[in-house]
Amino acid sequence: MKMQRYFDKVGIVRDERIVSDALLPVSEAKGRIKRFFEDNVEEKLFVLYYTGHGERRKGAWCFQNGYLEAREILPLFFTARGARNDTESKLLLITDSCHSGHWVAAVQTCLDREQRQRVAVQASCRDSEISYDTDLGGKFSMAFMEQSSDSIRQLPSDQNPTAFVGWKGNQSQAKIDLFNGGSISFFQK
Repeated sequence: MKMQRYFDKVGIVRDERIVSDALLPVSEAKGRIKRFFEDNVEEKLFVLYYTGHGERRKGAWCFQNGYLEAREILPLFFTARGARNDTESKLLLITDSCHSGHWVAAVQTCLDREQRQRVAVQASCRDSEISYDTDLGGKFSMAFMEQSSDSIRQLPSDQNPTAFVGWKGNQSQAKIDLFNGGSISFFQK
């Protein structure tokens, strides 16, 4: 809920139909994400935020009966937007889960150069690390919402956020301007 308020503050539009339940079957979660990409015709920035369990080998997002990997979700975006002849929309993935650094690597290996320029990923930790939780949510999510390097530095020493920002030439610490005048900073530790 706190991340939803943060998105409201910076002006990111939410689609309430999107996945908000880890107890969904994988096929239903994937279908909702696909429809999110297909149905929002005028949207120029698509944001997927995930907080939950990440599978050890691939950083895949955990659902009721399995996992969703980056290599499954990324093509959904480009297929849906390509069907609309949309070559400008961008995808921002924020993933606060163990082994989420795999998503950064997947963008660089699963996508061609042109596609990478339309994707940004903020991962809460490297692919070999775990991401810590509190009673209020992920420690990374809490720090990310503050948008402060000091908050990121206060994460546990074995939790090192990593990022890929394709439309900024893969600057590891970049700030992107949102279409409504807000901005989001990306962090690496």
